[in-house]
Amino acid sequence: MQDCQKKAVDFLSSHGMYYKEIAPEKELQKFLGEMADGLAGKPSSLKMIPTYLQETDFTKSEPVIVLDIGGTHVRSAVVRLEKGQPPKISGHLEFPTPGVNRSMCAREFFRIIAQGIAPIVDQSDRIGICFSLATKPQKDKDAIVVAGGKQLQVPDLLGNRVGECLRTGLREAGLDDRKSVVVINDSVAATLGGRTMASDRDFGGYIGFIYGTGTNICYSEPMGFGGESMIINVESGAYCGFPTGDIDDRYDAGLIDVGQDRFEKMVSGGYQGGLMTCILRQAAGEQLFTSGCCEGLNSIQGLKPKEIDEFLNRPCGSGRLAACCAADDDRTTLYALMDLITERSALLCAISLCAAQMRAGIGQDPCHPAFITAEGSTFYFSKDFRAKLDCQMRLLGREKLGLYAEFFHVPEVTLAGTAIAGLSI
Repeated sequence: MQDCQKKAVDFLSSHGMYYKEIAPEKELQKFLGEMADGLAGKPSSLKMIPTYLQETDFTKSEPVIVLDIGGTHVRSAVVRLEKGQPPKISGHLEFPTPGVNRSMCAREFFRIIAQGIAPIVDQSDRIGICFSLATKPQKDKDAIVVAGGKQLQVPDLLGNRVGECLRTGLREAGLDDRKSVVVINDSVAATLGGRTMASDRDFGGYIGFIYGTGTNICYSEPMGFGGESMIINVESGAYCGFPTGDIDDRYDAGLIDVGQDRFEKMVSGGYQGGLMTCILRQAAGEQLFTSGCCEGLNSIQGLKPKEIDEFLNRPCGSGRLAACCAADDDRTTLYALMDLITERSALLCAISLCAAQMRAGIGQDPCHPAFITAEGSTFYFSKDFRAKLDCQMRLLGREKLGLYAEFFHVPEVTLAGTAIAGLSI
């Protein structure tokens, strides 16, 4: 077994992908430098987007209509928040996101959404929207759509103000449009939503961590952009400063957005299948496995993240990857390769989270750790990722930097966080 582990380590090291050859503190300083540049408006792969929202306790208990506009479905509900109590959620509605199955204009897109929330629209004059597409927040807490989605057939959506368009849609649907509207994204919702978890503990501050199809971080910048504290959407998945290996580079070269979002392509669920396919084919080409296994791995196409987890959880099972293994050493070497790549993902995520803690100035006191709301299927279901991330946060955060943080799952965090945003004006 030790020979198989060494074989995997040597292979990844030869391709610049072995996690122990990454210098965490050096990479942390590079990440912090990009954060500072982004905040200062200098060239940076980190956008550091101002949200014009503050990390403050909610004081109002009135209901908020919440819309979660995703890539396939729109969820809506009426949410009422009370201090120290779980969110009270009623009037759940769900319908397909318009523009997915057919082309339409932005005006029709928002009118259909307005009609979809008609049963609950009179229950509050506040609306909070969590919008899945990239937006640019505005000072009035509306947001302008700045990027489309591959599955959304709404060509004129870009450039529109989401809240303003929804109010127009309400008016055109014959509904009350006299609403205040706040628009955020899922990482901002995760940051805010942590405050709704009833707890008798005191935390130093809150961070939102998305680790699913993509990855992102939000934190509260003490000086914001105008001298006041403000939640910053880091867009951490876009970071391009981590050391990449030649297989990372080859995988990136085959994608439509070459050179962009390099961090996300190294660690997140949406890219795991493609990157691992490249790694395994290279390993097969270098004869790390028996000839039968190499042949099987070379024939694999369209590897999915769930198949990686299936093998890691049941390496002697009946999945596609397990079926490729012709000998026990094949199985052990394949497991070691995947496990080591997970270690790299955990280390890089720990670096980015420690950087967010340092910028926020939170978690230096173990009695007041940072509260990290973790969202995303990859965080919760990727084999051993959570345990490896905890370990890396201890090694880098606690032992080297004196930073303390704890991860939490917050039920219905998107609805809860978006409701807090809706109460901000």
